[in-house]
Amino acid sequence: MHLNILLNNVNNLAMKKISIILICTLACNFLFAAKTNIPLSKDSLKSYKTAVKQGDKFYRLQDEKKYQACGQYLTAYNLYAGDASLCYKLGNCYLTGFSKTKAITFFDAVADIDSTHKQFPDIYWKLGTAYQLDNQFDNAIVSYQNHKDILSKGKQNKKTIAKIKQTDKRIQECQSGLSLEKIKNPLFIDNVSAINTSADEYNTICNPNGKTISYTNATLLSSGERREHSLSANKSVDGTFDSPYENIAKKRKFSHIDVVAQTDNGNTEYVYDGDKSAILIYKNKDGKWRKSGKLKFWKNRVRKIGFNSNCEQIVFSSEGKKSLGEQDLFIVNKNGKKWTKPENLGNQVNTEYDETAPVFVNDSTIYFSSTGHNSMGGYDIFKTTLSNGKWGQAENIGTPINTAFDDVFYTPTNKDLKAYISSNRDGGKGGMDIYALTYILPKELAEDFDAPAGTIGDKLLAGINIQQEANIDSSKVTLMKGIIMGDDSLLLKAKIELADNELQQIIATFEADSTGNYEVILLGGLNYGISVSYPGYLFHSENFDLPEQSEFQEIDKDIILKKIAIGKNIVLKNIFFETAKADLNDESIIELNNVIKLLKENPTMHVEISGHTDNVGSKAYNKNLSNFRAKSVVDYLIQNGIEEGRLTSKGYGYDNPVASNKTEEGRKENRRTEFLVTKI
Repeated sequence: MHLNILLNNVNNLAMKKISIILICTLACNFLFAAKTNIPLSKDSLKSYKTAVKQGDKFYRLQDEKKYQACGQYLTAYNLYAGDASLCYKLGNCYLTGFSKTKAITFFDAVADIDSTHKQFPDIYWKLGTAYQLDNQFDNAIVSYQNHKDILSKGKQNKKTIAKIKQTDKRIQECQSGLSLEKIKNPLFIDNVSAINTSADEYNTICNPNGKTISYTNATLLSSGERREHSLSANKSVDGTFDSPYENIAKKRKFSHIDVVAQTDNGNTEYVYDGDKSAILIYKNKDGKWRKSGKLKFWKNRVRKIGFNSNCEQIVFSSEGKKSLGEQDLFIVNKNGKKWTKPENLGNQVNTEYDETAPVFVNDSTIYFSSTGHNSMGGYDIFKTTLSNGKWGQAENIGTPINTAFDDVFYTPTNKDLKAYISSNRDGGKGGMDIYALTYILPKELAEDFDAPAGTIGDKLLAGINIQQEANIDSSKVTLMKGIIMGDDSLLLKAKIELADNELQQIIATFEADSTGNYEVILLGGLNYGISVSYPGYLFHSENFDLPEQSEFQEIDKDIILKKIAIGKNIVLKNIFFETAKADLNDESIIELNNVIKLLKENPTMHVEISGHTDNVGSKAYNKNLSNFRAKSVVDYLIQNGIEEGRLTSKGYGYDNPVASNKTEEGRKENRRTEFLVTKI
């Protein structure tokens, strides 16, 4: 009995000591945490402080490397999200890194935690910047206005007045963004991922053949020095770029180099030598590049130039006594072997801000980048047009080419519908990336964008209304491109008609360029008939029956048109019959009408229409089927005004295959209707 009482007393005493120890320990932990205003246990606080300390090592680095602190800071943030200082650092890491719009969450938290804004007086500037980059222009305007209110309440000096002016400009940019985002240009924008890296890629130069590009890669060395060098990349058959390689710049042994322009069909290059701040001229003779002099027309530094079509005029950006602001655009004209004095393009083009990266799109239109005018943030791409000897008011070319990020170095190609830009927009590989633009233009917009008139015709290729552009998925289109030439080797500016076979409607009519180059963009969900024609030649037809969800593909298709002559034939790829029957489908109407048009334009021409099958079924069955199908075509032509005496029909069954009958694809090719010229 006494033993039990004694044991109970001992146990009670022990429990009291344990309780006292626990209370003291917890009190010490929270007392320690209270000193830092962070309500964490001792162990959690230690982990928190360690993560912040490790993150701070990266945060002290240059902006390009601050992003590396995110991982450690996020570890600390997950332990405690109420530290304004940590949230501010996290926001800055994202704002200077690759995912700038993620900064919104953290800057918004700082604005709530630090309600007096004394610790971080620039928080609304930071928050406004993040909102602006995320195209949340309304929220950005509110944040910038809050920042302006804070500045207005402080001491007014030159520095404060300059900040207020800068804030007003940001508000103006957001107002421009609200206006510009309502107008969507019909085009696709794709990151050229094969050549982009975490460094900066910009200043694209396109070789005239369209199959090679040169560009500048700027790498930050371990010494902190920025090294710029020129790379090239070749386009493969599927439309993607092969791995980039050092071009002729490697042999020049410069530490900073840009190829800033090409002329003479790509055989003359103008190279910026950063070591000497000079533009050197190199010429290609028999595959070897040799220096042939310097380009001298301006004593100040010039980084980017553009030539007009006959190389008698240069537009360039530079700064100097004649500048209206920072960098301005100037023009010089060739006078014999020398260049005239530079002429400033004037205040319709140049502003108190920065104008740079000019390029002639044609002799009366210049594209350039500017941080002034109605930019929606950073550099936007603008154009100016020459009228009555003066360069007109700069015009923002709109979204989605321009963003609140930096969008520069617009580079057209010699193709109708392609261009390149450089941008540091979110979603890239880091820094400035090169993006490819593929335009989808109706006739009236083709002229606005300086593409050949009628580039796509009166309607968009798939009958898509221009306002629906935002719903077009660029990963689900087919880009068909190539060169059109005659079988006599002449390059042809041929007419191309695009038809919706099911609706029996021509949905687009356009032309190849003067060198025979063409590009056609096809959206999924239609049965397309494509007809290519040129006077004096037989037309050529193609068929693409694309499913609704077809994936992106790029098809290089050179087309040979056959000169009209006896013995020349074409395959009518858009003639269709009911299965196992000789009845023509309605989808054949447009192709049949093209045959009628050709025969009426050549009234002395006689032709044979022939039918061909695969080898499924007996020889006699296929011979009869092909004969009846050929006769159905002839009957249609006669019914629509072609004299019977000019037409013959014949069925060959499967005697003349053009592909293997062992595959479905081959059998499909063998099931065809042909047109043969028998007399002229």
